[in-house]
Amino acid sequence: DFEATCTCSPKVLQQVEHEICQELEISGKELWGFDLASMNYKITPANFRRLVSNADWFFVTSQYDIRRCHKALMESAPNVKISYLVYDLIPTLFPELVAKGQEAWFTYQYLRGLRNYASLAVTISTASALDLLNHTENEQLPFPVFACLMPLNQNNSQMNHKLMDSDLHSNSLRKCKLKAGNYFLLIGSTDPRKNTPNTVRGFARMHHLYKEQTVLDFPLADLKLAIVGPQHWRSPEIKNALEQARGECDIVETGYVSDYELQTLVKNSAGVLMASYYEGFGIPLAMARSNGIPTLTSCNSSLVEVTEANSVYAEPGSVDSLALGMFQLLSEPSKSLPQDDDWLNYTRDLIRIHITESKAKLETTISKTK
Repeated sequence: DFEATCTCSPKVLQQVEHEICQELEISGKELWGFDLASMNYKITPANFRRLVSNADWFFVTSQYDIRRCHKALMESAPNVKISYLVYDLIPTLFPELVAKGQEAWFTYQYLRGLRNYASLAVTISTASALDLLNHTENEQLPFPVFACLMPLNQNNSQMNHKLMDSDLHSNSLRKCKLKAGNYFLLIGSTDPRKNTPNTVRGFARMHHLYKEQTVLDFPLADLKLAIVGPQHWRSPEIKNALEQARGECDIVETGYVSDYELQTLVKNSAGVLMASYYEGFGIPLAMARSNGIPTLTSCNSSLVEVTEANSVYAEPGSVDSLALGMFQLLSEPSKSLPQDDDWLNYTRDLIRIHITESKAKLETTISKTK
């Protein structure tokens, strides 16, 4: 009944418990608040009820229709409050950029479920918060919306330690047929809002205009474009753009890579490209910023929140603007930006929001009683 609520396999949950308990020196029961080991790390309907029985909040962190488990949730925890983590409203705002049928489900089931059941919502950027507040079907939202920007520091100590291994680092680049500082990186799936065709055309246009130039001590004609990510949405437009561009420049498609390999590719790139038409956050830009790598992006949605120094803004619909921006990335020296935030502090912020809201609701209840 609750398969979509807890999609982690028992093996993954067991691994999470082992690693975190080892690091924090606590038991699994202390970590989860209940004994997941006795459930064999499997969330059955009965285990779901045990799990939520003493919960103050049920935090929906995926695009999930809460009605699928709302009845069982209320039976087990009548006073539980529901909150949502909202990434973006792209299916509603740009239905032409998503798969057929996604816009109707997202607008009329997910968003309406959120409005009917939520006690609060947290978005991953101010842009997403404004979108949520503005798209309410002419109704005022009956709950507060908090904007909590995801961490700009996308590094972690384990990953940094691994990145120091020069052999692993060299192997990752060699496997992708790339040299450090000799390629631009385009990260993400090839769905329409990522603007992959124009980015590819912009890269080819830059080659055509500036191939005789020498930048960063190498001929610009040798600069490659590395495209990282799944290829599940390969439209005829993308295929045509790639076919035409390969006659002008060198493009490498790596497909899916591991987290370590991705960090290696970011850290050794000449720049990260993300000229999207819309993003709820833009993790590739944050990854680049964490490593002092310059970025090219669009001046829309949340992208301006994630970027600061080391960023060149281009018009996503203009191939010439993208080409000029890419050349500018190579011409300007990059700066290192201090990053204090991380995922641990982000999680603390989320917890703090829920605790503060719990206290506010309690005070409201007490004043009404008086």
